[in-house]
Parts: sequence; C-alpha cells; structure tokens
Amino acid sequence: MTSSYGPYYAAVPAPVDRLSVTAPDTGMPYLTAALRRTRVVPFVMDGVAYRFGHVGLLERLTATGLSTRLDPKPTSRLTLGGDAVVTGQA
Repeated sequence: MTSSYGPYYAAVPAPVDRLSVTAPDTGMPYLTAALRRTRVVPFVMDGVAYRFGHVGLLERLTATGLSTRLDPKPTSRLTLGGDAVVTGQA
C-alpha cells in the first residue's frame, strides 16, 4: 500500500499515527512513516543552486507533539516537532 505524503514523498507502507488522549480534547500524537522521495525541486540562495535529496531517496520520519480538538467535526490543531533520517535509496 502506498499513501500520498505531500507532493514530494510517497509513504510505503502506510504511515503509523497514534494519539494518546491525555485530557478531554487534548492528546499527544506520535507519527512514524517510511518515505520514498518522488520529486526534488532545487532552490537558489545567494545565487547558488541547492537541492535536498534526490528522487528515490528513502527516509524514516518521526514526529510528536500536542493536539487540541477545536470542535467535534473533528477539527484539531497540531504542534509537531520531528526528524527525518536517510535509510537508503530505491
């Protein structure tokens, strides 16, 4: 199974999302995903071209933080921090 993970990545297999509820309308999300880079767009800074990674790059992403449910639809606000580690190439 492959999931969309924004315009630059595909998640293989599907990401794992966990939410520990700590109080009414409050939780702590923990996200884990194995990602494959599907697109790279270079950027220019001070006249020098840079790019992060290359198509086919494999990464593992983890993030955690705080979640507050704003209304019962549900609509929530997430504040996350995390990291990505290169694990290989496809």
